[in-house]
Amino acid sequence: MKGRVLATILLLGLGAMSVRAAEVQVYEQEQGGEVSRLELGYSVQQDGVLIASQSESETYFTRAGADGDTRQWQVWGETAAVEAQRRDQQVRVRGRNGSGEFEYSFALEGLPWYQALSYALGQWLQREPQAGQIEFWMIRPDNHRPVRLQARRGEVQPLRIAGDTRQTRRVEVRPAGWRGRLWSASYWFDARSGHFLRYESGALVPGMAETRIELVSTSP
Repeated sequence: MKGRVLATILLLGLGAMSVRAAEVQVYEQEQGGEVSRLELGYSVQQDGVLIASQSESETYFTRAGADGDTRQWQVWGETAAVEAQRRDQQVRVRGRNGSGEFEYSFALEGLPWYQALSYALGQWLQREPQAGQIEFWMIRPDNHRPVRLQARRGEVQPLRIAGDTRQTRRVEVRPAGWRGRLWSASYWFDARSGHFLRYESGALVPGMAETRIELVSTSP
């Protein structure tokens, strides 16, 4: 049922123009011993792509260029309502969360804004095959504050996903600077298509649950 809802959301597209293709991918998420379902939907548009993700409590929308560079990001949920909009090299963020209402802007400083890493990093791998690393900005989905991150390209390796063995490319993501020694996460993408397959992260601080996300199925 959720897949149909997410597909409908994609077709509505927050007022998007002429959707040419839509795909919904279903993932299993394990965090702190609890297992839940996560859905990611992609719809290709004339001016880029609309990405929607839906968990049990929140829905995220990202509108980006074909290269994954974000133009707009929205969050709807039980405890948060946030919108971030790009204007040249500035991103304006406003909304509310558990800490109250907020509004601020931050400068991109010539770096891309990658909000949907499941899409943007896959595009980076495909579009810049010789690049070993890249720095970018992302707004953290937990506290809605910007963080500067660094992604490093790993080697191709076989990985068993959804019953099949695939050739995958691992990308390691860390905060830029000294914070990179405290936390990291790994994304695995299909080596040929760039499709997102798996995510694993360690605990940011002692006591924080580790997270693992893996593809279960894909539907048109």
